[in-house]
Amino acid sequence: MANTITGKIHRVYPTERKEINGKVYHERILVIDNTRYDQYTGEPGFSSFPSFSINGDEKCRELDSFAEGEVVTVSFDIQGLKYNDKNTGEEKYFNKVRAYKIERVERYNKGNNQTQVTEKTGGVDNHSQEEKDDLPF
Repeated sequence: MANTITGKIHRVYPTERKEINGKVYHERILVIDNTRYDQYTGEPGFSSFPSFSINGDEKCRELDSFAEGEVVTVSFDIQGLKYNDKNTGEEKYFNKVRAYKIERVERYNKGNNQTQVTEKTGGVDNHSQEEKDDLPF
């Protein structure tokens, strides 16, 4: 099962070049704004700014085609690693969230001021409840 999240691009950090054991790695950090809003008032409720690691020179360059404020869906996996603390010798853990796919989400307004959101690649339309209810009661 894929993990996905949709939000606005908040920040794209520059590519970092890292050398580990003679191998060169490229990494870039993507932060999206996934703030939740109250469905009745529209007021921001729960702020959420998850960050994702993008690895590989080619994948890092792909982020250049995205702009801050664009709405995207990020597919990601979580990698948990353990290590021994050098000072205490205690076993510790940390997580790395790695994005492997980023898709633009297209937004457009219909004539009745309802906003539709679809994936630009032809994803499923999120129709309003009125459009789904064609029952007479």
